[in-house]
Amino acid sequence: MPSERCLSIQEMLTGQRLCHSESHNDSVLAALNQQRSDGILCDITLIAEEQKFHAHKAVLAACSDYFRAMFSLCMVESGADEVNLHGVTSLGLKQALEFAYTGQILLEPGVIQDVLAAGSHLQLLELLNLCSHYLIQLAVRWLEHNCHYQYMDELLQYIRFGLMDVDTLHTVALSHPLVQASETATALVNEALEYHQSIYAQPVWQTRRTKPRFQSDTLYIIGGKKREVCKVKELRYFNPVDQENALIAAIANWSELAPMPMGRSHHCVAVMGDFLFVAGGEVEHASGRTCAVRTACRYDPRSNSWAEIAPMKNCREHFVLGAMDEYLYAVGGRNELRQVLPTVERYCPKKNKWTFVQSFDRSLSCHAGYVADGLLWISGGVTNTAQYQNRLMVYEPNQVVDVSREGKEEVFYGPTLPFASNGIAACFLPAPYFTCPNLQTLQVPHHRIGTI
Repeated sequence: MPSERCLSIQEMLTGQRLCHSESHNDSVLAALNQQRSDGILCDITLIAEEQKFHAHKAVLAACSDYFRAMFSLCMVESGADEVNLHGVTSLGLKQALEFAYTGQILLEPGVIQDVLAAGSHLQLLELLNLCSHYLIQLAVRWLEHNCHYQYMDELLQYIRFGLMDVDTLHTVALSHPLVQASETATALVNEALEYHQSIYAQPVWQTRRTKPRFQSDTLYIIGGKKREVCKVKELRYFNPVDQENALIAAIANWSELAPMPMGRSHHCVAVMGDFLFVAGGEVEHASGRTCAVRTACRYDPRSNSWAEIAPMKNCREHFVLGAMDEYLYAVGGRNELRQVLPTVERYCPKKNKWTFVQSFDRSLSCHAGYVADGLLWISGGVTNTAQYQNRLMVYEPNQVVDVSREGKEEVFYGPTLPFASNGIAACFLPAPYFTCPNLQTLQVPHHRIGTI
């Protein structure tokens, strides 16, 4: 039945009225689910443990970023009639599909592990949330059964309260008498609430209870400039562990994540506390003019979301950004007037604030930088007089002071490079690799190459 409501003034004046059916969404899902059961109009067959499941690509892509990337990014699977899934069981896939088409799932101890694994692999976030709530309820029921209270403090240490949203913390943890009676539980919940309230400080407040159980390191690429478009907002990742059949790079897949708030190129990235920071770079205005910016943002891989952070003091492109201890350091670069900068500034997540620290003795851009052993190593680059540099400098964070105060010089120098270079790249590797003859090719001049 259509819902009834009073007409607004705008509706009375125009004669227009927006109507909706409360049963439409459910009836469409029910029809699609029936088509799936009957094998009608299905355009993909998923295979897990040699068992086949018919489905619709559009439904799967609407529910899962995993399937959306698989079917819409020109991957091999986008044109396939059948897809083998190696990271899920047939039971887990069956339950995951049932949830995708109905929004409901019957959870029980015998299936929860398969369902949780399938939801994680297929990136069904709503299903993962339901599984998390179910597991919490199981833990509480087990504690209450036969009064297993002596194990409560030990069990609570394994619950990642920091990954729960604030509403869940209040409804599940704070409202339960068993949890309220435990000093350990109260402390853990308060810790999680304080963590959520301190949005910008989260990268330096990371603990085991705030980090997901990542299975492996993942390679991310962000932004840049394509030949056919302007500045790119895209964030993509490649996980070698997930590419079980990708034995050669040609068939490996890059998956798309939430885009940056603003497209940019010649920017810098750094990782702190498993958060990805992006700062500075070059943007293109509607007039076609490009210039450096001072804006910065932060990506949270747990929620696949971006947040703006405080902008830098200077606009910067072709600079170096490094994470040391609890700070980010932005070194040199060019500003919006294409002037080469000697300045260094650091970002404090706890205060969400950038401050200038001791500058270098000369302006520098297009240099290389890398953090190792608590030091920021800077090499090469070009000065404001267009002179290529062959210096190796080391930035010591423990001696960095605010420019308004007197302090020690925080930069000391290592051996000069065998050649002056602009746009150089730098990295640290185990010592034996530095003697490899193939590395001699790095002595060829390079222009604006990144660092690893």
